[in-house]
Amino acid sequence: MERPELAPLLRLWSGLGNAVGGLPTTRQRLLRLTGEAWSDDHTVRAVVGPRGQLVELQIDPRVYRRPDATELAATVVEVSRRAVVEVNRAARQLIEAAVPAELRGAFGDDLRYAHDVDVLAREGDDGGDLR
Repeated sequence: MERPELAPLLRLWSGLGNAVGGLPTTRQRLLRLTGEAWSDDHTVRAVVGPRGQLVELQIDPRVYRRPDATELAATVVEVSRRAVVEVNRAARQLIEAAVPAELRGAFGDDLRYAHDVDVLAREGDDGGDLR
């Protein structure tokens, strides 16, 4: 009977130990992440927290010179989406640096690191009604 190769298992065990030991620090760093984005014309700015929830929204008064509620709403959604992409990029980088690849798993990455509108679009849903 052939003896199993232990080196990969030992590397995995070591990676697990390092990842678990660094979890409090990684968690704190994740909780401090934000994503920020501006509209192309710099009239709308969105900031999202580490879970992609809107925490700050700035709308320049210039938008009221040409009032268009539909356009403003679409801009807010788009700028928020960009901010979510930004915070998710930072979160993914942080996790990839802290957790060995073998322990991260691929299941659900598209759900963890993408805006809901993008996930729905990939699934063939236009995202028109997220409620």
